[in-house]
Amino acid sequence: MAVITLTTDFGLKDHFIAQVKGRILTLNPSASIVDISHEISPFNLKEAAYVVRNAYSEFPEKSIHIIGINSSITPGGRHIIVKAKNHFFIAADNGIIPAIVGLSNMEEAIEIKAYTDFSDFVELETFSKVATHLLNGGSLALLGKPTQDLYNYPEQYGIISEDASQIFGEVIYIDRFGNLVTNIRKVDVEARRSGRKTQVHLRNHQIDHIYENLNDFSRIIKNESANRAALGKQIAHYNTAGHLQISIYKGVPGQSGSAETLLGMQIGSSVNLLFISET
Repeated sequence: MAVITLTTDFGLKDHFIAQVKGRILTLNPSASIVDISHEISPFNLKEAAYVVRNAYSEFPEKSIHIIGINSSITPGGRHIIVKAKNHFFIAADNGIIPAIVGLSNMEEAIEIKAYTDFSDFVELETFSKVATHLLNGGSLALLGKPTQDLYNYPEQYGIISEDASQIFGEVIYIDRFGNLVTNIRKVDVEARRSGRKTQVHLRNHQIDHIYENLNDFSRIIKNESANRAALGKQIAHYNTAGHLQISIYKGVPGQSGSAETLLGMQIGSSVNLLFISET
């Protein structure tokens, strides 16, 4: 059964999310609504794209994904529906949907013309009605006109140096544990490793090994003494999305510290990966 998902930068303190859910349930009392995240940093499209891109495919086909990031009506701005990989995405035409699914995966794109009363609360007055229309089996054609010229910003993954000796990356997301997710992908590292070792450099720190995943590091801890010795260790590993991630072993934000605070990093901070040839 298809569901409606919500992703916004509204946070959870205010009433806005409850309003949107209430409107959807008024229009369709049997609707199933799932929150992906409401803790996206304000107006941060890249962060939202990373979160939704790694979540939407786990939902049933024909699910409808509302993305309320920087979607206020502006002169020349518009709102769109995109059908891609048998899912529907509703958002402003600000590049967020191409960043999630890729232009080549789009099957249909519609500029929304229905339910446009120019409200300041587009997620409530437009997106909720469009999503319910689709959930009820309504036609895309009734919601607007086809369009192809969507705004698109290229997804920026790590940049490989001309001599393929390193990959220049940056932090694109920081999770609630303070772990640093970078735009350096495992697929790019492995395609260029050619048997070389790797080093990760961030600020004045150097990490000499990349683990396949966090559990790969945990397996080398054989007893309590080793566990205590490992506390606070900087770990480079690939996360479940295939991105290079920097973590602090059992780091707790606000207590023992996290990679974000202990390493002095933030979104946009540089992280470079070097390939080291054995001599």
